[in-house]
Amino acid sequence: MGFEMPEAHEGYVFDFGSLYVAFEELTDKRHERGKRYPLALVLVLIALAKLCGKDQPYGIAQWVRERQEQLAKLLGLARPCMPCHNTYRRILRDIVPTA
Repeated sequence: MGFEMPEAHEGYVFDFGSLYVAFEELTDKRHERGKRYPLALVLVLIALAKLCGKDQPYGIAQWVRERQEQLAKLLGLARPCMPCHNTYRRILRDIVPTA
């Protein structure tokens, strides 16, 4: 008995709705002026990219950009426009871990 890898055409389904809801409870430290993307959305995109091995803001932005059409559809976004790497950089800079 052990872990079996799925066939190449199969995948896993994760419910990110609860993760999104949890991220919505966080305080957004960004100024209202110029804010284009909700904090919860950006954090979900970061989490997805990090699960795929992207650790730096530029890599996260590139990973998201390559999948923007699919992500927009899956996340129910009105348009497939996604944040740039500086948005990820600013948000990651403001995250302070708690003990």
